[in-house]
Amino acid sequence: FGPGEHPAGVPLNYTWLVTNDADTNWNPSVVLSLENVLLGECGQLETVTKETVQPLTCTIIISAIANPGDEPEFTVILDGDLVRHEEKITMLVAPKKEITWKIDGSEVIDVDELSVIQITITNIGNTVISNRIEATPPSGWSVLFDGLDTITIDAGQAEILRLEITAKSSGEGTLTLSLVEGEDVTGYTIDIEMIAEGEIIIEEPSNLSTTILSIAGI
Repeated sequence: FGPGEHPAGVPLNYTWLVTNDADTNWNPSVVLSLENVLLGECGQLETVTKETVQPLTCTIIISAIANPGDEPEFTVILDGDLVRHEEKITMLVAPKKEITWKIDGSEVIDVDELSVIQITITNIGNTVISNRIEATPPSGWSVLFDGLDTITIDAGQAEILRLEITAKSSGEGTLTLSLVEGEDVTGYTIDIEMIAEGEIIIEEPSNLSTTILSIAGI
């Protein structure tokens, strides 16, 4: 795959060209030795005859539990016919910033009534996500966080926020949630299509007047 940082969760293919300078055929077995944060397998190697070239490909995946900056190793061992050869590769785990959103609550609300939706944000990357959440409502609507509007989520963990929404008029609109200055995070924003139904009822004051008649007796 080459030097530099290596992303977690992505299959990475390594290919070697195996040659044989001897006069006899070589039929080595292929053994892949992996550290515990790596997954992988190697293909079969065909018989390597004199002055021929046979490709050997191994696919390696860095587990999501690997910390960014770690340098796990794997070793490919070719062993057979009294000949043993090892290839050791060191990888550098790249940081991965990614979140998912889960919205619980009705996307259809009543006009001029407080509605609450619950937002679950899950960190599916391998580094801490710490940001403020910005909620942009449709025009004429209002939103407030019931509690803090910031998150600090370790890799593999989730955090729950509550959002209070009030629509001042009926119609459809888009509620946008996003991480402030979080453009480097995959999935940093989400759009939620909302519908407000009903009308605002305004009670007009009564125009009835009350007349008090006082009669004095003689």
